Amino acid sequence: MIYKILKRNYGKITAVGLTIVFAFTAVGCGDNSEDSVVDETYIPSVETAIVAPGLSREITTTGEVQAVKSATLTSEVRADVQNVFVKVGAEVRAGQTLLQLSSASVSSSRSTAGAAYVNAQNSLTQTQLSAEKSVESAQVGLETAQISLANTLAQNEALRLQAEETLNAAKLSSGLSVSSAQTTLDNAVRSASPTADAAVTDCDEIIGVSPINKNANDDYEYLLGAFKSASKPIAENAIETALIALNTSPTDYDSARKLLELAENAAIKTLDVLNNSNVGSDYTQTTLNSDISIINTQISTVRTAISTLDSAKAALDSAAQNSNGTSQSVLSAEANYAATLAQLSANEQSARQAVESAKAALESAQKSAELSKTSAAASLNSIAGNLNQAQISVSKLTIRAPFTGKVTAVEVEAGDEIAAGATLVRVEDASQLKIVAYLSAAEVRKVHVGDEVKIATRSSDVIASIAPSADPVTKKYAVEIYHQNPYLQPGEFVKLRFQIGEGNSENDKRIFLPLTAINILASGNFIWVVEDGQALKRPIILGALEGEYVEIISGLEMGEEVIVEGGRVLDEAKDEIAIEVVN
Repeated sequence: MIYKILKRNYGKITAVGLTIVFAFTAVGCGDNSEDSVVDETYIPSVETAIVAPGLSREITTTGEVQAVKSATLTSEVRADVQNVFVKVGAEVRAGQTLLQLSSASVSSSRSTAGAAYVNAQNSLTQTQLSAEKSVESAQVGLETAQISLANTLAQNEALRLQAEETLNAAKLSSGLSVSSAQTTLDNAVRSASPTADAAVTDCDEIIGVSPINKNANDDYEYLLGAFKSASKPIAENAIETALIALNTSPTDYDSARKLLELAENAAIKTLDVLNNSNVGSDYTQTTLNSDISIINTQISTVRTAISTLDSAKAALDSAAQNSNGTSQSVLSAEANYAATLAQLSANEQSARQAVESAKAALESAQKSAELSKTSAAASLNSIAGNLNQAQISVSKLTIRAPFTGKVTAVEVEAGDEIAAGATLVRVEDASQLKIVAYLSAAEVRKVHVGDEVKIATRSSDVIASIAPSADPVTKKYAVEIYHQNPYLQPGEFVKLRFQIGEGNSENDKRIFLPLTAINILASGNFIWVVEDGQALKRPIILGALEGEYVEIISGLEMGEEVIVEGGRVLDEAKDEIAIEVVN
């Protein structure tokens, strides 16, 4: 049922009929007069509606015209207002500077974050360089170990051949005569001097002991034995002793062996110096590796000469003891051969273990380097985030227009000190308008986005949005209607009418009246029906209740006019009353 309520009027309209009769009769000597007679008749004012099928009505409320785009700009930090560039009413462009704030704390945070970022960058660079050097050093260590292994394998092969020759010589010598054995020993004695001289000369060239080689290593002398300072003086003493011994050529087994032992000792002490030496631009790792290889070779050569000398002496002793050539010398040679092979195997195993250790050290250095670089990069990223946040905070001290529009309020002046959250300026774009109304929970359940809304007296539009939750204070829901009208301005209020339900529905023939139209008596319920300006009492039977409306099951027909407002003040004792309809 459609109800158009234009106004509520509970006032009285009084029709006064006045009949005043004045009769002036002059009879005799007296005057006669008659008082005025006034008749008052009270006619109640009511609002009516025509009965129609279905439940349909309007919700009338007031909506406020607002700009779709509006912004209240506030300060996010405690600051001072440095400059205000706009006034109320000024047209501004999107991104235009409106105010400039200043904050010592924000500027300090930005400077601190910037310095921390520079330090983190430097730290990352330093970490990367250190990590690369660590890996390079480990790679050099592996290469050195691999070279040492190759040298050991080559030396072992040479020593093995020499041991075999010694053994074979022993076997041969066992059958030689004393003369032949003596000749062999004499040869071994004569070979001792050049063998010892070659070994000591190589040591002297490296360490620099003799006057000839004294200054040969001045450029890198400080690197020799750098990791074990006591090793170099010991080596120099051993070399000097060997050089003195070389001045006298050996004549027998004892002097030859003594000379070879001195040469061996000098070579061993020199090798100790080399194993504890550092490298640099004047003494490279390649040169160091070459010197180590030379000394190792000389040690092997000297030891071979000693072995040969010992074998020749043993052969002579054996030949002297047994003209038939006892096997004692062979047994000794075989034992020496077995010992030599065992020593070579141990040397090879040690060299291989050194290579494996170097590989493990390289892998560890690579992992450690990667971890260090990752950690430094993560630290830089974190500090970069702090710097970015500080830069954002600095940028927020410049208050800019979020969109093109008009300044509607400026709340501060230059020189003001403001707290965080303080309102600075308001901007709105009046080119796009919306009307905001607030409906109760019962009302908002009956409207939907897209429903038509009548605006003022001529305009209409549809609901654009409905708030999902009520305002915590008013407990009402905001309903927005986007509407363009050149005569509307933000801040105005307009009347809105929301159409609820479907009127004149072909599928709904029920009749509903508002509760204000129902009169309830102990004897039964009734309504007032209007006919020819008179209100006639009509008994009815009520049905289902629908919010503020109730279904009329019987007692009323379509098209009849009924009183919906003001009927309850009529005299219930009368069946017919004169009324004035004020719809």
